[in-house]
Amino acid sequence: MWTTCLVLSIAIFCVFLLFFPVSAGIKFLTKSEKRFALRPSHLLTAGTFCASAILMFPSNHVLYGGGAKAALISLQNAARFFVLDFDYSDIVGQLPADFSADKLFYLWSAIMLVLAPVLTVVFALLFFKKAWASMRLFFRRGRSIYIFSELNEKSLALADSIRHHKTDDENDRKIAKKYRKSTLLFTDVLRHEDERSVELLAKAEALGAICHPADIASLKLWFVSKKVDITFFFIGEDANENLTQATTIISQYKDRVYHKNQHVTETVTLENGQTEQRTKKVKIPVPNTRAYVFDYSTESDLLLSNIDKGYMHVFRVNEMQSLIYRTLYEEGGKLFEGAVQIGEKKRITAVIVGAGLQGTEMFKALVWFCQMDGYELCIHVFDKNKDFAKRYTLDFPELLDERLNGKHREGDAYYDIHLHPGIDIQGSEFSDEIYKIPEITFAFVALGTDKVNVETAYELRIMFERKQAKDKEQTISPTIQTVVYNSDICIALKDAKNYKSRPYGISFIGDLKSSFSVDVIIDSELEERALEVQMRYGSEEDFWKYEYCYMSSMASAVHARARLFCQIPGADLPEADRTPAQTEINSVIEHCRWDAYMRTEGYISGISKDGKDAATLGKMHPSLRIFEDLSDDDKRKDARVSSGKGPKKE
Repeated sequence: MWTTCLVLSIAIFCVFLLFFPVSAGIKFLTKSEKRFALRPSHLLTAGTFCASAILMFPSNHVLYGGGAKAALISLQNAARFFVLDFDYSDIVGQLPADFSADKLFYLWSAIMLVLAPVLTVVFALLFFKKAWASMRLFFRRGRSIYIFSELNEKSLALADSIRHHKTDDENDRKIAKKYRKSTLLFTDVLRHEDERSVELLAKAEALGAICHPADIASLKLWFVSKKVDITFFFIGEDANENLTQATTIISQYKDRVYHKNQHVTETVTLENGQTEQRTKKVKIPVPNTRAYVFDYSTESDLLLSNIDKGYMHVFRVNEMQSLIYRTLYEEGGKLFEGAVQIGEKKRITAVIVGAGLQGTEMFKALVWFCQMDGYELCIHVFDKNKDFAKRYTLDFPELLDERLNGKHREGDAYYDIHLHPGIDIQGSEFSDEIYKIPEITFAFVALGTDKVNVETAYELRIMFERKQAKDKEQTISPTIQTVVYNSDICIALKDAKNYKSRPYGISFIGDLKSSFSVDVIIDSELEERALEVQMRYGSEEDFWKYEYCYMSSMASAVHARARLFCQIPGADLPEADRTPAQTEINSVIEHCRWDAYMRTEGYISGISKDGKDAATLGKMHPSLRIFEDLSDDDKRKDARVSSGKGPKKE
């Protein structure tokens, strides 16, 4: 029995150790350190307990007899291993004199006696770490709290922006000070020895942030006053977990609200028929709990649009779309500046390299953004995926319809789209195709990694310079934009020049510090302009609740700034102050932009037999037609929308 129990003890311990690579594999595949993954510390503790109990069984069997009693006492002894309440002689005291594996038994017993209390210390430190983090949070409960679901590069960049937020606006300085004095809390933070974790923890601690080991969904904030603003950021690498955590938090905090006393004046009719003004105190609900969910899936759109959010303000962040819209809002004027005069109009010829998420978002946005009086748009999209053209045709059926694509129709959006599937960017076929495209004015590179994006943008600059030297039609050096996440690389490459001090003319966008900042995520100027547009035709609730309303208003705000840049007559005037000619030109531009926008969202012209509202389920709209064929009511809507004073099409 002694030999059997010794072998079984070692075997059981080894079985638990074999789960280590399984745990590591799960974490590698999920690319996270989440709590559903098996943790080595838990496996090691369970293995040590089981191995110790089995090791004690022969000795207890000799002392107490009976299998059940000996087994129960062995479990008790194993627990005592972890609190240093067991003597080594109690283990080996009953060892038979003729036992051949006595040295191995002595060694294995010593290992268990040393390992068990070490694990106890590890768990005690983890407990005190959690307690210390909770205590720090308790004593900062009077400040605004920003809670992040995970410690990663994105959440750290946003936290850094909150902590160091500055503004030149005198009215916003109090708000900026509030940001800087706020409490930053990272949840689900586990200490690991790998370089990335150590570096992230060091940066978080340098910000004065609290690093809490608890999951964001299990965090208890009962001690935080309802007067305090709480903001949750579900910003983990696992989008599904972001959504799951968000729904849990929404259900927990949807009724959290601060009631502020306010005096209101009301008119009261007296018995004699006279009236008088009376002031009374009422409690006004002031919502102060917000949540930002970083997930752009259809599932999150449907779920967050329909879930009961109560008093909470819930914002869904589409990182890709936000980057493209913000870029066009801030730098879109360069597209029109670089346009080439061809006949009576100026032509924008754009090349998009990469039809992934970022490339597709830029493709969609350029189609509606470049709908401007006096301009034409031509787009060439390249990707090595042979099937991306089929995907585009399925996603944007009317946009790529040969009856519309490349066809001039008065009062309708014009675009000339060319898709180049199966083209390897590294091959000669790509350069051959580039040289065939006449008068390129803009290029956008989004191939995934910073390294590939920078290298491809650099190669494109070489191609464009050679094309300009050989091709008489290529009279300008096109603007090149590419996506680079690393903020340090962005800064280093800004205004990069060759050895002859000639600038490469490459614009780098999308770095973490710029994309994950207070001015982009929390207090976005573009979002503020979009909300102003929304409030003129709908409600603020619909703006935050429905993706369609939010993105449609964002697109309107972006294009409105472009009309001002292009000095469209009357673009800066309200509808009532425009001349008939100004009303006409702005209405037509707005309708062309709206047509293009709706087609990039997958809509087609048509109406359901069950009516106009039912048609939206099938992404159909009866107003997708030339301007002259619109009803007078729709034309008036275009006039009001273009001035920012009226409702959009419904």
